[in-house]
Formats: sequence, C-alpha cells, structure tokens
Amino acid sequence: NGIVAMCGSTEVMMRMSSVIESLVKGELIQALSDSRGDLESALRTYLTKTYHKTASLIAESCACLAILMGLPSRWVTWSADFGACVGMAFQLYDDELDFTASSENLGKPALNDLRSGLVTAPLLMAALEEEARGASAGGEARTILERRADREGDVEKAIKLIFASDAMPRSQLMGRLYVRRATELLEELTAEIGTSSLGGSDGDAAKKAAIPDACRALAALLQATLQRRSG
Repeated sequence: NGIVAMCGSTEVMMRMSSVIESLVKGELIQALSDSRGDLESALRTYLTKTYHKTASLIAESCACLAILMGLPSRWVTWSADFGACVGMAFQLYDDELDFTASSENLGKPALNDLRSGLVTAPLLMAALEEEARGASAGGEARTILERRADREGDVEKAIKLIFASDAMPRSQLMGRLYVRRATELLEELTAEIGTSSLGGSDGDAAKKAAIPDACRALAALLQATLQRRSG
C-alpha cells in the first residue's frame, strides 16, 4: 500500500507483498487440510499453516524494521527469525485462550475456534496422546478432530478430553519453546551490538546506540504475546 511505498525500499515492498501471498496460503492450508491421515503430519501442517497465517506478518514486519534501520543482513535474518517465533507463540497461546479465557477477556466468543471446526493445538495434542497410549484410529479426540467437531456434543466432549489429558500442558510447552528461541535470538542480537561496528560516522553511531531500545521494544512484544488480552 501507500505507506509501504513511501518507505522507499524495494526490499521492504517485496517482503510486505510476500506477506499477502503467505496469508492466502495459510487460509488455503487451513481450509483444505485433512486430519484423517497421520497425526504427526497433521501437526506439521498445523505449524505450517500457523506460520503463514500468523507468524509471517510479524516476521516480515520485524525484518523490515531492521532493513529501514540500515542494519546488516544477518541482523535482518535474526529479526525475521525472532518475529516468526513470536508469531508462532502468539497463535499457540491463542489456541490455549480459546479454552481458558472468557469471551470478555479474549475479545471473541470463547471456544470460537473449536466451534468453527478449526484444528488447534490442544485437540491435536489430545489425539496424539491417545495414539501414544495405543488408541486405535477410532480414538475419541481423533474422531472429533477428523470431523472438525461438527456433531452435537463434540465441543463439550473435546473439552473434557483435553483437560483430562496432558494436551493443554503439551500445547503450552510448544508455545514456551518458541518463546525460549525468541529470547535466545534477542540475546544474540544484543550481544552482537558490543562486538560489531556499523561504521564510523555519527549517523552510524546513532543507529548503534538506538539498537538497545529496539531490543527492549521487541522484548516488550514478546511479553505481550504471553499476557495478551482484549483492549
């Protein structure tokens, strides 16, 4: 759009244009994905969908900020990786909130994703746990997952299965792993500030001095991922 064009960076325009393509790809994966096959494959598909629908926008936005600051390409890559991890954690936390938050706090009807037939991490984890216990292809969580909770009573039964198992802690762990990786990347970026030179001009020195503030802003974004509430 016009705001992106005003940045005057071809790379920024290309990256933000790729976000639109990625969002469409994510919607298609979500609409066309089939959970009736291998559950490990279904989990990989879920994570791929999540990257395209949610994480890609945050990843490319972070990368574009680094580009507009004139930072080296490796910092652009780090920024994109950080944003991707934040985006993945954001969606995994959103999946958790669908089951644990009130409609008022969530900003949308509680259990909306499950009622809409969307594949979310907690239900996937419940089905995987059934499989690990030796349940057949007819395991209850898997059956609900395959038919996208479209029968009367499926939502209520899914809730019971999820909270009677380790599905929620496993889903939370996935989110925390992305948070940990994002934190590691942020620490790497901050450490690099003390050992790398951006050049000898006053302008370059000012950019270098501004990086800690940028890192703190990214850290605040990470915390917002964990504490998100409507408003």
